[in-house]
Amino acid sequence: DRLGVVYTPGEIVRFMIESADWLCEHHFGRNLIDRDVEILDPAVGTGTFITELIEHFRGQPAKLKHKYTEELHANEVGILPYYVANLNIEATYAAITGEYEEFPGLCLVDTLDNVAGLGKKTGDQIADLFGMGDENVERIKRQNKRKISVIIGNPPYVRQELIADALMAEYRDFYLTDSARAEIYIPFIERSLSHLTKGGNLGFICADRWMKNRYGGPLRHMVA
Repeated sequence: DRLGVVYTPGEIVRFMIESADWLCEHHFGRNLIDRDVEILDPAVGTGTFITELIEHFRGQPAKLKHKYTEELHANEVGILPYYVANLNIEATYAAITGEYEEFPGLCLVDTLDNVAGLGKKTGDQIADLFGMGDENVERIKRQNKRKISVIIGNPPYVRQELIADALMAEYRDFYLTDSARAEIYIPFIERSLSHLTKGGNLGFICADRWMKNRYGGPLRHMVA
């Protein structure tokens, strides 16, 4: 909790997923289960949102298999929650389908530093830092080539030590105060909106200070 890592109650996760599904159908004429609706949880933690998405797709085995192997994506920067998420996601899929299938969409990477999808730099250094090898790097590159349609999750609230000062410096001109830059969910929102410029659905849990305070003006403008 001190680091802003708060795991989301299942009831809230289900509400967000059902809301995202309704919004996609209402605005884009598609549901989350449909092909070419690529979904990303950029701060997956122990996998709550992805496992609930798999549960949400229960009863449509062919579509679920395609979604699981091709169009579900998840990032995590902490090594322990990364492994727990991997176990939870694969176990949930196996329990529903009756067969084990490796989940290829999970990447050990810092979402805020992985900006290749925006045409900036590779974002591979986290993979190398933890010695995760070529497979993880390939997963990151695979995700960066996809057109993400839905971003959903619960990003951390406050700045963590593992977030580089150089990264946060990007927001020095965009936000006015150190307190704003310390709230790490703000760059998560900004980065996610940058991915969804051609249309999509963003569903985050976040504090509401940016809606009220002066430093939130640029973000309010971007959201509008």
